[in-house]
Amino acid sequence: MFTMENTEGFDQKTLDKMNAEVKKSMSKSIENFFIFRTLIFSYDFLQ
Repeated sequence: MFTMENTEGFDQKTLDKMNAEVKKSMSKSIENFFIFRTLIFSYDFLQ
């Protein structure tokens, strides 16, 4: 994650926004993975 220690020139408010976007993106990726896995499992099961 982005912190004051590993980034330069950003204020805390901006870092918080960036971190929120990363979390949202990661959450969506995980959600899509589970949907995809369920679809594959269902397809295999129905064959």
